[in-house]
This record gives sequence, structure tokens and C-alpha cells, in this order.
Amino acid sequence: MTNWTPTARLPVLTGHLWRNQRGVAAVEFGLVSTVLALLLPAATDLALAIWANQQVGNAARAGSEYAAAHCWNGSTSAVDSTCATNVTTAATSATSRSITATPTEFCGNDSASGVTQVCVLPCACTSGPTTGTYVSVTANTSYTPIVPVVWGTHLTSGSLNLSATSVTRIN
Repeated sequence: MTNWTPTARLPVLTGHLWRNQRGVAAVEFGLVSTVLALLLPAATDLALAIWANQQVGNAARAGSEYAAAHCWNGSTSAVDSTCATNVTTAATSATSRSITATPTEFCGNDSASGVTQVCVLPCACTSGPTTGTYVSVTANTSYTPIVPVVWGTHLTSGSLNLSATSVTRIN
């Protein structure tokens, strides 16, 4: 009787499969690119929200700058009657987004922490003298995200409310 032993070895049994390095880069690329493909829409959404927030701030500053340049005639403390409309127009035309701008005029005192509203115009405050007349422009818009899941509980009715306020002394 003859004993027969196979001369060919199976690669699986000898560990050849575990030592083979071919295709490792392709597998790593597949894993990493899947994770990056999942993160790309969230990163894009965050960048667009930051850009929209910057536009809201720019609109508030544009309205505030217009008020500082055009809303005080220099001889009295009275503010031009069409100033509120023009401030809103300046704020909304400063950006391509749909912005709602609300200007408010008040008398106040400035400090290191900001401007404190003392009374409304005219500046005959019963609480004492003020340092000047200010205009505050608040700009608002909403941003609808591409991937709402990323934002979680920060969304109101499916959109993110963005707001910015700029205060400028006009007198």
C-alpha cells in the first residue's frame, strides 16, 4: 500500500493569505473615503451657516454705518424722519440674503461693557444726562440647513434663526 501525501499546500492553511499585503491601500481608501463622504455634507452645511451668519452681521453693520453718516444733521439732536426706512434699505441691500432689519434710536450711556439704553428720543431723560444718541440695527434671517440632523435641537421649524445687532453713536 502506498501512502500518498499532497505536495501542494493551500495558502489559507499556511497563513499566506494573512501575510499578503496586496490590496491593503485599496481597502484603507475605501474605509476612509466612506467616512469622509459622510462628513462632507455636514461640513458644507456648517460652512454655509457660518457664511449666512456673517452676512447678517454685515447687514446690521451696513445699516448702522448708514445711520451714522446720514441720520444726524449736525445742528440738532433730531434724527431725519426717513432714516429708519433708509437704514433698513442699506442693511438689506448689503447682502444677497433675505434680511429683516429693524433700526431703533435711543439715548444712552456708553461704558466698557457696551451702551446702556436710558430713554427714547428726544434725549430729555428724567434719569439724568446721557453721553449721546445711538441707533441700534438688528438684522434677522433664517437658514435652512442641507442636513437638518446635524443641527439637532438648535432648529426652529426646520430652520436656524440668525440675528445680529450693531449699535452706532450718531450724536
